[in-house]
Amino acid sequence: MAIEFTCPNCASVLRVGEEHSGKRARCPNCQSVNTIVQNAHPDSYATPVAPTKVPIEPAAAVENPFTAAANRFASPPSQPSANYYPNSYQTQVAPHRGGLILGLGIAAIACNLFLIPGILAWILGRADLKEIRAGRMDRMGEGTTQAGMIMGIVMTCFPILIVGAYIALILFVFFISLLSGVAG
Repeated sequence: MAIEFTCPNCASVLRVGEEHSGKRARCPNCQSVNTIVQNAHPDSYATPVAPTKVPIEPAAAVENPFTAAANRFASPPSQPSANYYPNSYQTQVAPHRGGLILGLGIAAIACNLFLIPGILAWILGRADLKEIRAGRMDRMGEGTTQAGMIMGIVMTCFPILIVGAYIALILFVFFISLLSGVAG
């Protein structure tokens, strides 16, 4: 048999099974919580319980990864501060020297004067990349620093390989001439 009672807040007639007698139930219309009591008269009210409101806390601010990526490439402010480095994890980092290292790499390609520009680009690039990856130097120059360092490495090794090839060729011709003199 069903228990039928009227909600004291909104006067809605509610019907629940007998097994729910003594339990608390929420009215589907007004959301008030009532204790279900089986009475002899179906028109009697159930014992009301003060409505409980659970405070809803605002969700924790979650950073949208797409917004964060877009903010990294946002234009700098019109008056950049000394601490403005958008891709760095620290507020104060040293400025990068990517332009200098790239210029040395290009100079090594254009006119490799005694291997000096290539060696400088290689040494400075390696040191700066170590600082950039440690977070002590601006990350904006990582690409240009790496490109200049690679040009310096190539233009330092290339002439050494060419000189080594010439020496090998001279030795080869020398041994061939020795062998042809012995055979003849």
